[in-house]
Amino acid sequence: MPTLRPRLALALIVLLTLPGLCEPKPGELLSSSSRQGSSAGPSPIRAAVAALPGGGWCAGNLAGEVFCRPPGGAAVQALAQLPGPVLSAPLVLDDFLIVASSTSLQAFALKQGRPSAPAVWQRELADLGLSAQSPRWDAYLPDPIALAQGQELLLAHGRDVMRLRATDGRPIWRQTLPQAVQATPRVDEAGQAAWLADQSGKLHKLDLRDGSLLQSWQLAQGLIQGQPAQQGDTVWVGGRDAHLRAYSLSQARELWAEDRQGNWIMAGPVLTKQGLIVSAESDGFRIRGQDASSGALRWQYQLDQNVFQGPAMDGDTLIFASGAAYQTTGPGRLTALNSQGRLLWQIALPAASFARPQLQGRRLLLGDESGQVHELGLD
Repeated sequence: MPTLRPRLALALIVLLTLPGLCEPKPGELLSSSSRQGSSAGPSPIRAAVAALPGGGWCAGNLAGEVFCRPPGGAAVQALAQLPGPVLSAPLVLDDFLIVASSTSLQAFALKQGRPSAPAVWQRELADLGLSAQSPRWDAYLPDPIALAQGQELLLAHGRDVMRLRATDGRPIWRQTLPQAVQATPRVDEAGQAAWLADQSGKLHKLDLRDGSLLQSWQLAQGLIQGQPAQQGDTVWVGGRDAHLRAYSLSQARELWAEDRQGNWIMAGPVLTKQGLIVSAESDGFRIRGQDASSGALRWQYQLDQNVFQGPAMDGDTLIFASGAAYQTTGPGRLTALNSQGRLLWQIALPAASFARPQLQGRRLLLGDESGQVHELGLD
């Protein structure tokens, strides 16, 4: 019998070191955290969770609460109470965490991945000449974008677009568009121009040096909520006019269009490396992969819940969050598909999620309607 113990110990060591045995599986829920001690109770998280350097995160909810889990697995900590709902993702820069609510913009010092209160500066949107945005159950604000190696930021709010200094929040320039913007702006690779889609279905190109309007194109017949996909001078866009369209900017003409029979497209479209345009319908519950050149349907995956944002793209994997929009309570779901539309994994969430999933290395961060932030493994 004494010789059996070393053998058992050796067998145990071999088992524990087998690849994948003790590591998280793709789509495995690692943790769920929420803001503790709030007198108002749980509040929905509608914007993407911000990934902090070193493995932590920060989130904001509709009650205006901003809370973070610092790197190292520490407990969730309250950071600030903003005067208005947080409807856009916090922006992580080298030295600052920038958080926008419907009425204000605040910056918090960020050191070794840990934000600290109080805010180093605060700007009321009214003082910047921007109007407050009234939250709706299906409303989002565009995420702020980092510019100039994180020294400046681009903020779209209502009809106004503004470039500001990250160090003190002072405006550099401001441009007012004909209609309000809900889709997050896209900055070109050269950092010279920004592309913004508005609620009338127009796409605008701004010069980032001075904010001047360079050109506008009428792409759709209604609100564009998802960020348009773009490659070269071709743009793909979906919106509340229930159409998916491909448009040539240089030729100023529509290349193809697909009628979704009244089903809004609010998640995507995104362009895959395989040359497919993937989008999700908010009401038809369908995720569709189509040939980017012709619009021909390549695959379709049927959900049974609403999808309002996303997806997160992890290589060839597309990850969508969903939930039942017209129920006050009910579970949600995360669905991962490969670029051919095959289901890779799917997990249930304790509550619906209408936020955009956020990648953090080999993990996924997601907020839900119960105010929880979920962390999932991707390997």
